[in-house]
Amino acid sequence: MATFGLVSEADFTVSGETRSFPYPANTETCAGHGVTRVFCVACGSRVFTNELADFAGGVFVQEGTLDDLGEWWAPQAEIYTWSRQPWMPALPVPQYDHGVPAAADAH
Repeated sequence: MATFGLVSEADFTVSGETRSFPYPANTETCAGHGVTRVFCVACGSRVFTNELADFAGGVFVQEGTLDDLGEWWAPQAEIYTWSRQPWMPALPVPQYDHGVPAAADAH
C-alpha cells in the first residue's frame, strides 16, 4: 500500500539526484499501460512515478516524501482497490478497482 498525490507534470519539480526505472505494461498491477518510477539515489526511497500511460501529464508523488502533509490535500479517491488487504478499511471516497474512469481523469 502506498499513498500518492496526483499533480500536474507542468506544476511539478524535484530537487536532488534521482534514478528512474521504467516498468512495462501490466494490467494486473498499478503499472497499467506502463510507468516510470523515480527513486532517491541517496536513500533509495521512491519519490514519484511519472510517464504514466494511464495518466498522461500527471505525476504521482509519494506523499511520505513531502513536508507538512497537513498543508496538502485530503484523499479524493482510492484506486487499485482490488488489492486492498482485508484488514484495511475503505476510505469514504470514490473507489476504483483499476485506475479511474476517463471522466474522473479531468480532476
